[in-house]
Amino acid sequence: MKYISWISCIFCFLCVAYMIVLMVYAGSRVSYLWLWPAAGILFAGMAVLGIYSAQKQIVILQNSIKALFAIILMFMVFLLAMMFMLYIKGEQRVKEEPKYMIVLGAQVKGRKVSKALRARLDRVAEYAQEYPDIKIIVSGGQGKGEDISEAEAMFRYLTEQKKIDAHRIEQEAQSKNTEQNIQYSWKLVKQKKAGILIVSNRFHVYRAISIAKKKGIQHVYGIGADTDSIMCIHYYLREVLAVIKYKLSGVI
Repeated sequence: MKYISWISCIFCFLCVAYMIVLMVYAGSRVSYLWLWPAAGILFAGMAVLGIYSAQKQIVILQNSIKALFAIILMFMVFLLAMMFMLYIKGEQRVKEEPKYMIVLGAQVKGRKVSKALRARLDRVAEYAQEYPDIKIIVSGGQGKGEDISEAEAMFRYLTEQKKIDAHRIEQEAQSKNTEQNIQYSWKLVKQKKAGILIVSNRFHVYRAISIAKKKGIQHVYGIGADTDSIMCIHYYLREVLAVIKYKLSGVI
């Protein structure tokens, strides 16, 4: 039992340390930040119970802890495999000249785009230059803590910072989640059989493309922007849980 307690202590420390790093780097409003203290508490409980059961020689408790620890390790391996899959699926080869580019929204801080959203828009600017006739649909409503809609913030960034012609950009400012992003943006696409690029961060591309295909959208390709190195683990873990949720609910 000693090795289980020690490993649990190490995992507890790593979870709490990473939570602190996230809070210092991005603030306490990071979505799903609670995952890390929750995991820390779980591992701390495992460590305490492991030490207690070893000292008191409670065989049933020891066997239960070993079984739970094995389940947790298998689940962690599953999460890592899923995270790797999301990374691999985060960029797709475009097989035809696209006519539309749908940009999925992300958090806006007041009126300014976040780092994650800026990374998406920088990729948009690259493809807008490569395909000068492509139509751009920026998608995202106004959420809590946002002074303007995500679509409006993206429009301003692309026109003011990247000097993209405003006539090439159409705003979809009603959506509140990824499914609505794609559903509402699809209504703005006039050429339904045209090639479509969906731009998001790399970890998010798989879910976005899966939703689009589930809704019958064909000729769709994912473009993944780089992910912040510090936030990377958190974003990928959060996305795995979102994919599981969407799978179970039949959205993808």
